[in-house]
Amino acid sequence: MHAYARSNTGAVGHAPALAKRFSEAGLAPADLAGQSDLDRLPVLKKERLLELQAADPPFAGFLSCDLSELSHIFVSPGPIFEPAHVDDATGHGMDVIFESAGIGRGDIALNTWSYHLVPAGLLFEQGLRAVGATVVPAGTGNTELQAELLLKLRPIAFLGSTVHFAKLVEILQASGQNLPADWNLKHAFLGGEFGDWTAQRRDIEQRFALKTWSCYGTADLGLVGHEKHDSFGYFLHPDRYVEICDSLTGLPLPLGASGEIIVTTLSRRWPMIRFGFGTGDVARALELADDGGAERISNLEAGSARR
Repeated sequence: MHAYARSNTGAVGHAPALAKRFSEAGLAPADLAGQSDLDRLPVLKKERLLELQAADPPFAGFLSCDLSELSHIFVSPGPIFEPAHVDDATGHGMDVIFESAGIGRGDIALNTWSYHLVPAGLLFEQGLRAVGATVVPAGTGNTELQAELLLKLRPIAFLGSTVHFAKLVEILQASGQNLPADWNLKHAFLGGEFGDWTAQRRDIEQRFALKTWSCYGTADLGLVGHEKHDSFGYFLHPDRYVEICDSLTGLPLPLGASGEIIVTTLSRRWPMIRFGFGTGDVARALELADDGGAERISNLEAGSARR
């Protein structure tokens, strides 16, 4: 928690909306000596950030660096604006996912997430490039061509939604391809679906002899948590302080209790402090760190948004 205070003292001085949040709670960044101090700050819900940005575009006073330091401004549905700093070479921490999976130099990845306005395509690409992989920036559309690329370019990894993956499989099988013998896929980094997604993943792994991967992240925060081989749940990015909290009081819940995911970033330039999701993302803390924050959380529970 002291590291968080050091990293964000300058941020408060440059971001008036952040300074206002501290002032209204009677706090200064240097006061954050422990979890109980941080929890004096009310949770900032995503829908509230959207309202604030609508009233004071583009960043509502939360950006703590100059606009000239940004490489991109992403526009997610809402609209809500998310900045990307010019120095970010990891895609908001997305490189950790691929390191964990063993993706590296010489590996080809077909990235079918959108590169248009929203951050998914570019952030995943930056994460892949950070570990040395070669990216095919497919984006959305051109489904028939994407199916062909799985055969001709022989990528080791696919990135995209589970539904889109199933569509490409359908196209290839309809054309007489013998899968998995006719492709080189070993990994599928998939966006989740509602329903029994775990069963869907196991089915994909068994039918196509590959490993599926999931992560938990957002445009506002980047990567929050990622999977590791043969371990349950999401291991949290070291630059994210995560609490599982009561959705009404905003206070942390005991180990194992289901609650809302509340995230604090260690980014000086876009410091999201005690940030919660209007989508109602619900999980359980499976391990706690010495500072009181979660170290590992469960996969998102039924009814939550999946990423």
